[in-house]
Amino acid sequence: MMKNKYSVIKSFLTLSVHLLTYCLGMAQLGYQENRYTNFGNTKPAVLSFSKSDFQSDSHFNVACEANDGTMLFGNYDGAVSYDGHHWRKIFLPNNSSIYSLVKTQNGEIYAGGYNDFGVLKKDAYGKYVFHSMVSQLKLSNRNFENIWRANSIGNQIILMSYNELIVIHKNVATIIRAPKNFVYGSQIGNAYFIQDGAKGFLSLNLISKKLEPLFGPSDFTDEITTAILPTKTPNEILIMTRSGKIFLGNIQTKKVVKIKEVFSENENDQLNCGIQKYENYYLLGTLSSKLLWYDVQNNRISANTDAQSPIKNNPIIDLFVTSKGNTWILNSNGLNFLSYNSSYQNIFDKASVFDILIKNKKIYLATNQGIFYADLPQNLMSNQYDFKPIVGAKGQAWTIQSVGNDIIASHNMGLLKITGDGFTRISNEAGFWKLTPIPNRVGWYLGSNYNGVYLVKHQKGEWVIQNKIEGFNESTRDIAPDSHPNTYWVCHGYKGVFRIRMDNDYQRVEAVENYTNTNGFVSPFNINVYRYQGKTVFTTNTGIYQFDEATSSFILHSSLNTILSPQKNTRKIIETNDKIWAIEDDELGYFTAKNPTMEKNIFLNLKGTFNKSMESVLPLGPNQVFVGTQNGLFLYDTQVPKQPHQPITQISRMCYLSNQVEKELPINNPTSELQLPNGAEVVRIEFAVPLLISNIGVQYSYKLDNTDNGWSNWTANSFKEYTNLSPGTYVFSVKARNLLGVEASETKLLFTIKPKWYQTTLAYIVYLVLCMLVLKYVYSFIKQRLEYEHIKTRNEIEKSKKLIELELEQLKLKEDKAQIHKYSEELDRDIIVKSKELANYTLLLSQKTDIFQEIKTDLQELKALLKSDEAKRKLLDIYKKLSAQKIGHDFVEIFDVNFEKVNHDFFLKLKQMNPELSQRELRLCAFVKMNFSNKQISPLLGISARGVETARLKIRKKLQVPHEETLSTFLEKVTVP
Repeated sequence: MMKNKYSVIKSFLTLSVHLLTYCLGMAQLGYQENRYTNFGNTKPAVLSFSKSDFQSDSHFNVACEANDGTMLFGNYDGAVSYDGHHWRKIFLPNNSSIYSLVKTQNGEIYAGGYNDFGVLKKDAYGKYVFHSMVSQLKLSNRNFENIWRANSIGNQIILMSYNELIVIHKNVATIIRAPKNFVYGSQIGNAYFIQDGAKGFLSLNLISKKLEPLFGPSDFTDEITTAILPTKTPNEILIMTRSGKIFLGNIQTKKVVKIKEVFSENENDQLNCGIQKYENYYLLGTLSSKLLWYDVQNNRISANTDAQSPIKNNPIIDLFVTSKGNTWILNSNGLNFLSYNSSYQNIFDKASVFDILIKNKKIYLATNQGIFYADLPQNLMSNQYDFKPIVGAKGQAWTIQSVGNDIIASHNMGLLKITGDGFTRISNEAGFWKLTPIPNRVGWYLGSNYNGVYLVKHQKGEWVIQNKIEGFNESTRDIAPDSHPNTYWVCHGYKGVFRIRMDNDYQRVEAVENYTNTNGFVSPFNINVYRYQGKTVFTTNTGIYQFDEATSSFILHSSLNTILSPQKNTRKIIETNDKIWAIEDDELGYFTAKNPTMEKNIFLNLKGTFNKSMESVLPLGPNQVFVGTQNGLFLYDTQVPKQPHQPITQISRMCYLSNQVEKELPINNPTSELQLPNGAEVVRIEFAVPLLISNIGVQYSYKLDNTDNGWSNWTANSFKEYTNLSPGTYVFSVKARNLLGVEASETKLLFTIKPKWYQTTLAYIVYLVLCMLVLKYVYSFIKQRLEYEHIKTRNEIEKSKKLIELELEQLKLKEDKAQIHKYSEELDRDIIVKSKELANYTLLLSQKTDIFQEIKTDLQELKALLKSDEAKRKLLDIYKKLSAQKIGHDFVEIFDVNFEKVNHDFFLKLKQMNPELSQRELRLCAFVKMNFSNKQISPLLGISARGVETARLKIRKKLQVPHEETLSTFLEKVTVP
């Protein structure tokens, strides 16, 4: 029976320990129908970490902070360490969960798990490693199971399990058995208090190592303690239980009374943990209500609903307050970090903010969702802003201005007069940007409109739009008065700058001057106009300008362009008593007369969120400023908090890559020199500043002596990689700062890359000796070579003389050859002439033969007609004379000879192609080559035209002329060389 009851209690306690949680703090909004009262000073920034960040089990049991600011968290896998950038796992030898962590007065950190206890120390590689003390304490054979809690008082460590306390002093362990079973244990100052399942509350006498009764068990019937906390009154302690009861106990009188119920009767919730955050304020972690505040002085419970929202909706297991006052929340599924050192508050996030006004202890916002207002809290950074919309004013509002005693909003629907939580529309004209007072005209204003400018008057308490000023219809969003009466500058996003002059009654525009890139500007785009030190200035993409009346052009502003970068577009300039605010290239910053350097780091998280050319910045006093963005309204405190101790930049890890294998280096071993192997492909150095853990970004600057020219630009990267470093000794330096300007001290790391045998000093001496020997050999070789070249030169001179003589002879031969070539050309020309003559002569002969043949035919016909013998005889004589003139063999031979002179070796080449060609066929080829027709060839060969055609076909066969090629074309190629 007792055993079963013990098992039930043990299971119940296990669940209790696993449901501990952390807290969120200090805000002032109602909770659950105003049942809780609001209190606190500031809204913390919340950072959430999940399994994807720490790559370990997400159920966390306990937290501890090392002296250097590194956080350690116990979970079901063992533990993880976090230095602000890098998470590293820690394992126990038996892979037990770590349920307890404690830091002693000398800074050592101890951890307790299942049947194991030991110290966490950094190894040579900078990682925390668990070193068991069970054997050293002679506890190896003792089954003490899980160590749920560990505390350090003076030089003694107290470990609590279910059944016993283990008090360690000077490496000696004293065992104190539980009267029944230990439910909870905690220290307050130098005292240690325990709740036992049977005896109630006990205190531990650290001298006698005995338990002494404190509060009887009847006062805590069925109550399981989850927190024992100090109060500002000596000898009084607060006892908080899982059911939500809070007791006040007096150690001297041993009296205990219940003073508060955290939960109402119908709430199904439980209290898992609690810590003291301030003297009278306590943070309470619950099962389902997340984080609560307890004000012990006024005995009130409060919740910060704004800060609750980022915390994951799961049980809070434990809470831990860091040395800087920030808070870690340990959930059953991750971690949350509450930073109370944030430089800003996001106090409105319901719309994009275009303008801000503070009047009558209220703050008004002109947004793309209408106009919102809220009461200003006494403490601006407390986040007690309850913004409400102006009913009926939904839509785009551009500006909201204080004009006399009135509040005027320039809205998409027109000009609106804000009254309480409503408004009055001044007229039916829509689309106003803002109102601009007219100098020296009380109650007269220019109403900047989408389509020009209007005259607006405020007379006898009434607002009226008098008239549209004729003669200028461009949008007048950016308008500023000039030094001349009734004259104004108007900037247009695309058309440059206009200077308009109105008549004295502001009825129409009398003159318009348009200035673009022909008047000093590099470009007419993105020009804005502002007032600076009583002068009108114009900001552009290429610098800041002012107008020069003498030249009627724009010139660069001498001082502003040395402070604000001319390569960036400055879109806002605001002067206050002590600061000049500016936005350049979507980055907000400020400078002062004493320090003319833009300070932008604190506002870097706003980059890219401003409404272009409608940025809203409202400075408040020397350190606070409201900033409107697309993400809502932010309140910044520019005062850099003082640090009690300067944080230290740490080298957390160093490794190198060789042959695609990563190996770590022992950076935490001061007794040995840090050496890298020669040939490391990549060297990686990781660093962090644990004491700067917050939501405010940390930046680093580093340099490597003998490699980098100087300090690098500030970067958020927490590592640096170098590739293919040469052998030698290097000093790596790194420093850090956060965006508030808090700087961490510089850290150096010395390491050496050993040279290979051929890179040593001895090797270089050998190289030098060899080099000298080589130089000596080269000298001797060059000397011999010079002598050889001298002899060779003389020989060359002799050869040159002979060559000159030969060249002269060749020149003479060349002249002779040119003469011969000249003769050859003349001969070729002569041959061409003779070829033409031969062709003409042959053609004439062919024609003559035809004529003779015709005459002979005619004579034969005439003979038949003649009757007398005498006439016939006479005709026969004529016939004989004509026959005597017939072309004969002699003519053909003469033709052959002359043709060969003109066409060298023509007949020889044809014979080589086919030796069976007859002389008659060769002549036919010659006539064909001369482009004679069959009719012209027929009389020359004494055959018919038909016979010529037959002869040509035989020749084609003998010469194997291709079918697609003519015989004449084929024969033309025969004489081609």
